[in-house]
Amino acid sequence: MGFGDQPGGAAPAMGLGDLGTIDYAWLQEQLAELSKQLSTIGLEDEFEDEYEEWEDPSGGLLSEIFDACENDDAGALQALLDKLKASEWGIDTHGPDGDTPLHTAALYGSEECVKVLLAAGARVDALNSEDATSVLHDAAAGGYATILRLLVDAARDQLAGGGGGAAAAGEAEGEQQRGEREEGSKAEEGGAAVGGEAAAAEGEQGKEEEKGEEEEGAAAAGKASKGEGEEEAEEEAAAPPPAPPRTLLALVNCVDSEGETALHNAARGGHVEAVRLLLALGADPSIAARDGSLAVDEPEDDGVAAIIQEAMNAAGGGDADAAAGGEGAQAEEAAA
Repeated sequence: MGFGDQPGGAAPAMGLGDLGTIDYAWLQEQLAELSKQLSTIGLEDEFEDEYEEWEDPSGGLLSEIFDACENDDAGALQALLDKLKASEWGIDTHGPDGDTPLHTAALYGSEECVKVLLAAGARVDALNSEDATSVLHDAAAGGYATILRLLVDAARDQLAGGGGGAAAAGEAEGEQQRGEREEGSKAEEGGAAVGGEAAAAEGEQGKEEEKGEEEEGAAAAGKASKGEGEEEAEEEAAAPPPAPPRTLLALVNCVDSEGETALHNAARGGHVEAVRLLLALGADPSIAARDGSLAVDEPEDDGVAAIIQEAMNAAGGGDADAAAGGEGAQAEEAAA
């Protein structure tokens, strides 16, 4: 029976004067039928659209792993990771929205899946390939303080054991100094040859300069014909992906494509425990997003904002109004 059909034939015609004779049993049947029809309609949300557009390079294995992380199915995830070991795909492979499986488990608050992934070697410093969010961003957005602690503990092991921090910086500096010395030696050896080629190079340089001026003019004309939004989109597309953070402090203060930190996310959600934890780990409340907003601007809860403001005051940042007043007083004293 479809919507509007009555067991004995057509639906009864009713006027305003017939309101007292409504067949409530029939009306309930129609509402039940309508509810049934609506329940069969495929209402696709943002994540389903992304999964439909994404072509799983593993033939479905990675999709099942992401599904297990979303559904908090640690048992299924463990079995799938065992299969993944025999494949060519890594545990930190990016999914349909740029997340790794660890991002997904953290975002959906699956503590057990996070434990399984970390035990299998998932990296906490892997960033989302599309918006550069860290796993701390995702855990902080949901206020999952326990997951944040798991990720931080793993970061202490991974980043220290993987050559992060001061040791890596010292090694990199040593390599740079050795490279500079080698380049200096090569430059001295090639000095004589350079002198002989200088005359020929001058003529070629003049031609190159003329060509460069023409190309710059064409580029300027093309830029003028484009809108500001197109230019920003092209700049973002051309920008290299950010390097993974090499220390725990860098991970805590890592910014996404919008310039926001994990502290921004925790504050926006009003997650007190996550905010306190991030601040204790060294989160910098003075980091401003691309739109100029600070973490203290995000929460609707005045209590959460007060916690962040207190951290700013302790660090010497204070609030914007107080800082402006202090600068004004100093200027007046200097003028006097």
